[in-house]
Amino acid sequence: MTVMSTRETGTGRLTVDDLARMPDDGSKYELVDGRLEVTPAPVFDHSRVEGRLQTFLGNLAPDGFEVLPDPGMNLHGDRSRHRRPDLVVIREGEETRP
Repeated sequence: MTVMSTRETGTGRLTVDDLARMPDDGSKYELVDGRLEVTPAPVFDHSRVEGRLQTFLGNLAPDGFEVLPDPGMNLHGDRSRHRRPDLVVIREGEETRP
């Protein structure tokens, strides 16, 4: 596992570049104003509800929209704010790539 200090960034805030170096261990890593938040992998019941909700929303989504599970999203163009919601409904083609 990688341990990271904010001293490594030189700014005291972590960015999505720092986040990319985190281990792929099933935990959900997010940034809130440059501060790392780690959430453990979801339990079975959570995953079941998430799957059902994805199917439900997918059936209701109008043409041109899609339902995506667990996308990484940089908020407001700020590289120190990165969230991973369980699901999003997004207009096709409006996603951004790093």
